[in-house]
Amino acid sequence: MLFLNELKCKNCGRPLKAKQMVFCSQKCLGYHKRESYKGSGNPNWKHDSPVNNYKYKKLQKKRHPERVNARQRVYFALKNNRITKGVCEICGNEKVEAHHDDYSKPLEVRWLCRKHHIEFHIFEKM
Repeated sequence: MLFLNELKCKNCGRPLKAKQMVFCSQKCLGYHKRESYKGSGNPNWKHDSPVNNYKYKKLQKKRHPERVNARQRVYFALKNNRITKGVCEICGNEKVEAHHDDYSKPLEVRWLCRKHHIEFHIFEKM
């Protein structure tokens, strides 16, 4: 378990203010985004050119069928008004995305804005 005073920015190494944060500022987060998705760092990149999006989606469906199924179930549940979108758990933003903690329970989701969803996944990998 990491304590708050042990957490450091992934870009510059400064101590972080909040447990949910991975970067100390928007500048550091932007630096990370720019550097990590260039060329071969981009997950859609293969050899010297980007992968066709259709082929990439087909590959993801084969590799992670439970993730694809969970996303589809949430999409159709929202469309049929069986579940409703909430607000971001962290900042209260109304533009949210569904986050699954467990893909075997596809309708149990956490609502996070794009910024916090990305930060959550980066923090999860640490």
